[in-house]
Amino acid sequence: KRTVEADYSNLHPAILYAQRQLEPPEDAYSGLLPHLPRAVAKQAFNAMLNAKAPMMKQPRGMKLSQFGIRWEDVVSAFMERHAPISDAFFTGSGGVLQRVDSDLAERVMLRFLDYASPVPVLPVHDSFILHHGYQHELKAFMELEFYEMFGQEINVELEYGGPTSNHDASVS
Repeated sequence: KRTVEADYSNLHPAILYAQRQLEPPEDAYSGLLPHLPRAVAKQAFNAMLNAKAPMMKQPRGMKLSQFGIRWEDVVSAFMERHAPISDAFFTGSGGVLQRVDSDLAERVMLRFLDYASPVPVLPVHDSFILHHGYQHELKAFMELEFYEMFGQEINVELEYGGPTSNHDASVS
């Protein structure tokens, strides 16, 4: 069957800003430094949240030199761009945020268990996959639960998957 995946956009930065009753930036990772891909910036951001002390070197496996960038520059750019939440960096707060986002995920999934016929939902980190017929409910529940927990709105992006026609979906 066709599926839909709904993904919270910038979840951990959004939570940190919401906890401080501040409006988060539209995208916490893009345009941080010239030539730094968003995915690498996101990886660095999460490494900074998960580290329990300042990191003198880039995370293992990250090769910033291929982009002509030094780790110190990435850290400085994040500290400047996210000054209102910079106290969360290098404190191990990533683990706490993972617990908070799992509580949020539980609330979303419980919404679908309350249906007359429960709807199976597959959680994948900060996103959920289910039958595409429930796309509007999924997006609405995700937005509602985030709002109820944090008092702010968040962007939820949808992506569709599965067979594209009935012919593809047939089973012999």
